[in-house]
Amino acid sequence: MIRGAATGSEGTRGRGVESREMKRTRRITAFILSAFLLVGLNSAAFSDVRITLTNSWLAYYSDRVLIGTQMRVQFVHSKPKWTTNSRPQDDYDIHIAGTTTTIRMPMIAELMNSQDRYDAIRYLQQRIADGKRIKLGGVCRLWCEHPGGNDHVIGAPIPAITNTNPDHVMEIHPVTRIDDLDLLDTIRTISTRTPVHSNSYPLPPGAIPYQPKTAQNAFTHYNGLRCVLTKTSTTTTISTGTAHSNYVRFKLRKTSPAFPLKDGFACYGNALNISETTTYKQNLRMVLVPGSETEERIKQLVVGQTAEVLGMPRVDLTEVRNQVTITPGERIPLPYEIVVLGIYP
Repeated sequence: MIRGAATGSEGTRGRGVESREMKRTRRITAFILSAFLLVGLNSAAFSDVRITLTNSWLAYYSDRVLIGTQMRVQFVHSKPKWTTNSRPQDDYDIHIAGTTTTIRMPMIAELMNSQDRYDAIRYLQQRIADGKRIKLGGVCRLWCEHPGGNDHVIGAPIPAITNTNPDHVMEIHPVTRIDDLDLLDTIRTISTRTPVHSNSYPLPPGAIPYQPKTAQNAFTHYNGLRCVLTKTSTTTTISTGTAHSNYVRFKLRKTSPAFPLKDGFACYGNALNISETTTYKQNLRMVLVPGSETEERIKQLVVGQTAEVLGMPRVDLTEVRNQVTITPGERIPLPYEIVVLGIYP
């Protein structure tokens, strides 16, 4: 308003000087914003991990629940990872690390509820001692929880394994079988069996029940994950950031009957909080572990019924494969689904 009210040559000179100053300020501001934007983009790109899958691998494992391989076990936990007040993130799993014959990228396997399968832990330690390979089967899981700083490419050289948790995005989790050991009884909510049986570890002092993530915390995180998909004639690359929240407790409201996959079943359902007041994800694919008690109980639910369940996220390989129209560099929601592991009483 003041500039508009100025008249005469002095007013004109004032408008000219102010205009040059404003232009200079705008140039400096634009430069600073561009610099911050560039740094931000570079940081985002640097923080992303690239997971490159062959299209043939993606086609084979799309719409599958399970994966099997042979592994030479190199490291395994000697006892369950007890949940304690000082380590609330520990979840009674054990990690199994080694080299495999068919999974050509860094990976681990995880046995749920290992506190009740001392026989399996002892068996794995024996296989480390004698060097014999094991036949290993379980849920095929791609999830970017412990990627480290390197890209993960099928067929690339695998770094030396030095502990039970090498950098990885590929897992057999949960394990359902090790050689002749049927481990389907571990696919349930995370708790010690009652009564305790001969294969159970006695709970040490300080062990407490494991608390999965709440629906609000977990699904807010899952829904916020982003990725960039890049496809060639032979490969698909998923560029995404680190994920977390392995286990989530939520209400599943079934929205479709169970339908067959290549080696099991799935259904669609809404993910709600326990009190059923908030829906965090609608019509999410819920994958069922073949042969588990949970599979049968979820299949028996009618559409519209709910169950309080324990779930685990994984990348939805079918949705990744079906993404046909891709804008180069576009960040889209990371396709994910939930493996339903257990039902609470």
